Amino acid sequence: MMRYTIHRLLLAVITFLGITLVTFSVIQLAPGDPIAMQVSPELGLEMSQHTYETLRAHWGLDQPISTQYVRWLKRLLTLDFGRSISDHRPVWDKIAERLPWTIALSVLAMGISLLISIPTGVYSAVRKGRTFDTAVGTLLFALYSVPGYVTAIVLITAVAHIPIDWLPISGVRSEGFADLSLSGRVVDLAKHFLLITICFTYPLLAFQSRFVRSNMLEAIGQDYIRTARAKGLDERSVMLRHGLRNTLIPIVTLMGLMLPSVLSGSAILEVMFQWPGIGRLMFNAISQRDYFTVMGISSIVAVVVLLGTLLTDLAYAWVDPRVRYGG
Repeated sequence: MMRYTIHRLLLAVITFLGITLVTFSVIQLAPGDPIAMQVSPELGLEMSQHTYETLRAHWGLDQPISTQYVRWLKRLLTLDFGRSISDHRPVWDKIAERLPWTIALSVLAMGISLLISIPTGVYSAVRKGRTFDTAVGTLLFALYSVPGYVTAIVLITAVAHIPIDWLPISGVRSEGFADLSLSGRVVDLAKHFLLITICFTYPLLAFQSRFVRSNMLEAIGQDYIRTARAKGLDERSVMLRHGLRNTLIPIVTLMGLMLPSVLSGSAILEVMFQWPGIGRLMFNAISQRDYFTVMGISSIVAVVVLLGTLLTDLAYAWVDPRVRYGG
């Protein structure tokens, strides 16, 4: 197991270098100049050629892409993501401010979806072809066909046109949040989390529930299920102790791979709800060609993806005793 883990970590380092190199090259080759974006010609602001060249040299943008990447990589080895071109703040400080809100939203959405999808998927498999299975399947397919941002538009429009003062549609805190009691702060946060969590959760719920159902149906048809029934175990024990346990194996893989995608795919909803997460930060950084902020976020997401994949593989050995990683 130890040799396998070390081998995977070395492979992850090589993969990380490839991901960051491609990302760095693509963002550098994208149209737009981050220095030129510092001024607004519409407002009559101009920048002299000397100032322009000085700023490019200051940020190292006058160097070849390969040289810039090596310099960025050297700073990364000391966990220095550099400074943002747009506001000159340390990139790590900007990410540290936003990352907890995205993690909280992602974990909450995935937790709720799992609590609902696992029992729903198992029960649908047990009641295959019956009214519950058909009704739930139809509803989930309908939900899965509607993107989260479409539902967000509907919810934001509805709340905006219907005077629901207690239900906010943007931000994470209300004015005067600091003056509220502890219970008042919890309620205020819950109100702000409500709509965006709905938009995050239901696509996950629809996919996960069908995934659990299909894997549960596959498990039910295995020989060990028939053996358990032949031993006289009641149906509940057969389904939960034998069927569900083996269904958890692919679910572990799914969870390990979905969390990074949820973290990195939150930009649209965060922008729509003005949520202060890394998705919105990434969107703004790309719009402003803020190379170092884009690279900082991309690096963190890449690390999460690679570690998530590794932990998923290692979790197999815990969930399934048949899985062993040799030396």
